[in-house]
Amino acid sequence: MWSILQVMDLPMSRPFLLALALAGLLAGCELLGDTSLPDYGTVEDISYVRHVQVLFDERCAGCHDGQTAELDLTSWEGLLSGSASGGPLVPFDTARSAILSRLGFDHPVEHGAERVPQVEVDFLKRWIASGARHDDGSIPYADSAATVLAALPDADLIAVVHPVYMAVARYIDLDALGFGGGSRPSHVTATPDGTAWFAALAASGQILRFDASHTLTGLAVVPEPGQLATGGDGSWVAIARPETSPTGPVRLLETRDMRVHSYDVAFGLTMVAGMLPGGSAGVVASRSADQLILLPTDDSAVRLAGLSGPRHEVVRLISHDGGLIAVGGDSGHLIFLEGTSPDALNQAGHVDVGQPLLDADLDRAGGLVALDQAHGLWYAPFLPGATAVPLLGPPDEAGRRTGVAAAEGRILVAFNNGVEVVVDGQVVRTIQLPGQAVSLRTLTGTTPTTSVPR
Repeated sequence: MWSILQVMDLPMSRPFLLALALAGLLAGCELLGDTSLPDYGTVEDISYVRHVQVLFDERCAGCHDGQTAELDLTSWEGLLSGSASGGPLVPFDTARSAILSRLGFDHPVEHGAERVPQVEVDFLKRWIASGARHDDGSIPYADSAATVLAALPDADLIAVVHPVYMAVARYIDLDALGFGGGSRPSHVTATPDGTAWFAALAASGQILRFDASHTLTGLAVVPEPGQLATGGDGSWVAIARPETSPTGPVRLLETRDMRVHSYDVAFGLTMVAGMLPGGSAGVVASRSADQLILLPTDDSAVRLAGLSGPRHEVVRLISHDGGLIAVGGDSGHLIFLEGTSPDALNQAGHVDVGQPLLDADLDRAGGLVALDQAHGLWYAPFLPGATAVPLLGPPDEAGRRTGVAAAEGRILVAFNNGVEVVVDGQVVRTIQLPGQAVSLRTLTGTTPTTSVPR
């Protein structure tokens, strides 16, 4: 048997040295294992670690390393963190996952790299279509205690937005659910405990009920539905008139059997819906008369409650555990209404924002965020008489903000074809959407626990 030292002492020709070097390389590869990519056309039991991340490492991580390019594809957390325009994928939705549209169009060819083979793009499609799961079964963006629902009427979609990862967690495609093109979802609302949410389809005259997993569980025919509100255990939904038809009956929806109760009222412009905490009565605000119309859920008589002060023209009613906040579109007041019964709803002061308002919401830290009609954003403590402070100035001439919601310490603002995420008074990301959002509402597992200070 030759020893290695004896071999080294032998005279060696150039071909012999090349052969020896090649043998060494092959032996080294054998020790390291086969580093070639899997056959992605035949992979069936998809593993994020063994298949997806390996593909990202080979095709993407040279640039998408967390430093060179904004999107980091070197890890699961980097993937979920996304980029300035939102997340790179939407679980179960290959048509609206940005990473697939980029790979199918010009990326990374525009940077001088070779096109990703179609078999590998098709593999990523299969992975995303099945939920883009990690090996532990987790689905991207499925872990938030609160999400924000955004109605996109022009796209016939409802987006479910994750406020922490600042990405779309899911799209509810109404065409795919069989409601046809042009159903135009116009308003959404969610139960305080997060177990159900509802959407109004303006064009088709329907109210849809979904559970917390975004499965359609009920439907009611409601001609010309407008703004929606629910509360308590979600047994009832108040339905206001739409802006396109502001005169006519207002309604309560009994969600147990999706039965509709109609009420003829004497006031016009009843376009704002609310619900007393505990669900004891639906509330509809008349913008023309500054009257609240209370529709008790126990079939007792309708009550009225007037709003004192300047002309308000209420644009939103926000439920909290001690009563309601009425958002004055014309007056710029955030009006505190105290009481949980239709027989005892009392005006308890206000915050004067000083600007006509479009929308507002209550954050879980006990503050109020308000969007003015010039599209600036304000913040005020949950305290009558408190001072509202500006958070964000109006956008440039091309910008248009239409709604606001607070969730998980973030403020989300509907802006053009997207949702701005505001943290500490700064827009930290604008999530791109396939249409203008017209209604933002928070879907959460807990009810705000603030009450009017005495």
